[in-house]
Amino acid sequence: MLEAREALFATLAHDLKTPLLAGLRALEYLEQADTIGAQQRKQVLHELWTELSGAYQLVENLLTASRMENQRPQLEPILLLSLLENMRLRFQRRAAEKGVTLVVSGSGQARADRYLLERALTNLIENALRFTRSRIVLRCGEGWVEVEDDGPGLQEPLEQLSQPFRSQRLRGIRAGSAGLGLFIVRRVAELHGGSLHDSRGPLGGACLRIRLG
Repeated sequence: MLEAREALFATLAHDLKTPLLAGLRALEYLEQADTIGAQQRKQVLHELWTELSGAYQLVENLLTASRMENQRPQLEPILLLSLLENMRLRFQRRAAEKGVTLVVSGSGQARADRYLLERALTNLIENALRFTRSRIVLRCGEGWVEVEDDGPGLQEPLEQLSQPFRSQRLRGIRAGSAGLGLFIVRRVAELHGGSLHDSRGPLGGACLRIRLG
């Protein structure tokens, strides 16, 4: 148990240190480079944003994991199409910057914890953006939501990818990551009496569905 805890802390420390260190270096570069062009400055700022965003997502996942252990889901009726539209708007700019089309379809309702469901969808969309080629579809039906991309698909079984605190270079877990993303998604589904499933969708990539009871 002690060894596992030490390994966990070491992984989390590494995952936070890496983007923060990269961000500090980017800031130092911008401070010292008075003559760089606008395009290069924009690129450095984008890299800075990417690194800090990664650290922020890790902290959010840690807070979500803590909340799931200490609080029951706060269920409320949710119009799933409206929720997916909000998620699309949240990620639309990043998708456009990568040349990715983000589409929403379907209809349905569910009783769910809005915060937890948004966190699970955020993790799935982040994952899809990392691997997609050109298109991501957010779908919903009665009691379920899913995220599909046209990337290479899962390279390992979902059961393995959704285990916490993994550091292997697996699809769904960025290099050096504590691997909380898909673990959070699976636990959110389970806390709602549901489950997380993967399949090959029409786009040919990964298609991950959250069933909510």
